[in-house]
Amino acid sequence: MSKKALLVWGGWDGHEPKQCVDVFAPFLQSQGYAVEISDTLDVYLDKAKMASLSLVVPVWTMGSITREQEMGLLEAIKGGVGVAGWHGGMGDSFRNNVDYQFMAGGQWVAHPGGVIDYVVNITNHTDPITAGCKISPCTPSSITCTSIHLTRCWRLPPSAANMLPGSRER
Repeated sequence: MSKKALLVWGGWDGHEPKQCVDVFAPFLQSQGYAVEISDTLDVYLDKAKMASLSLVVPVWTMGSITREQEMGLLEAIKGGVGVAGWHGGMGDSFRNNVDYQFMAGGQWVAHPGGVIDYVVNITNHTDPITAGCKISPCTPSSITCTSIHLTRCWRLPPSAANMLPGSRER
């Protein structure tokens, strides 16, 4: 069986969902995935399609999802379909859907302070996601971090989440 990925994009344009899909679709193809792209959440209603996938990548900021669409996505994931995403595509979606938030591993809350200088600390350097990250050192010397000027995110992660980065204002 070949690997199949579904990228579903839409919602608020500020996180550039279409542009993100345009970056990640070729990457997934280079990794051996047959890629399908949809700009409607109704694709989650097709049980046979959803069950045939290896991976779903939601790229949808804010917006609304019907209970039926949400259940189509969640049932596919419960059935073994992988899911991948990031803040602007998965972590700030469907704010009224608690089951979706549990699946996503939390819910975005705010950008405290707006655009500010802050430091990002990688707290786990052995995780495959952060292993080998090359970022500038800062104090204390036992923590590697990088300083950035951006909007910092505040999320409500579940207590079982293994958080790899953290941040503090400079």
